[in-house]
Amino acid sequence: MRGAHDDKVAHSSPAKRPPTPADRPLQPTREVSATKIVIKARLPGDLGDALLMQLDHVSQQYQMIGGHREDTDADDLSAAIREAQ
Repeated sequence: MRGAHDDKVAHSSPAKRPPTPADRPLQPTREVSATKIVIKARLPGDLGDALLMQLDHVSQQYQMIGGHREDTDADDLSAAIREAQ
């Protein structure tokens, strides 16, 4: 003899988890324009080539010369010249 609830089958559905940041597409928090300068010098004799770098005092690492482009810079070249001075 069948009971009244025999026709209804209990299905377990996967538990829904709350959304995480990985579920949403990443959006930039800001946009900046930067410029870098590569200055290469040929050393005398068989010493090869050298790149002019600057020391970043905060990170204590050498890096290429350059920086952020400002609103007053007409273009990337203007920003590069300003940063090199």
